[in-house]
Amino acid sequence: MDNEVLRQIERLRFGDRVEVEWLDASESKGRLKDINVATHVQSIGYFLMRKDSYIVIAKEVVNYGEAYHYNIIPVGMVQSLKVDPLRGLDTKTKQVLRKFLQVKTPRLTKKDGWIYAPRKIKKHVN
Repeated sequence: MDNEVLRQIERLRFGDRVEVEWLDASESKGRLKDINVATHVQSIGYFLMRKDSYIVIAKEVVNYGEAYHYNIIPVGMVQSLKVDPLRGLDTKTKQVLRKFLQVKTPRLTKKDGWIYAPRKIKKHVN
């Protein structure tokens, strides 16, 4: 990852629309010499936060933040980043997701990828 990408990551704001090109680990049952170790991934979504050495983006947002599908991407694996703040999340969805993240952030994991709003936050959605 080059320094410009790191600077872009540091300037990201909650709700910015992003396109992230990054390298993911791969898995294979073949012989080691035949394995392509890095898998190129392009994720498009909305920047939620930086957590430790990862960035978290919402790939899908359901019912203004009632649920979202997220990616947790290692910062060191980011190859390029495009930011389009003019096409970011709307104000209502940002408000719901901010409340949502306060409750759910400790439970974000690299598995599964889906988070659902608790009942008290769902009331703000409707």
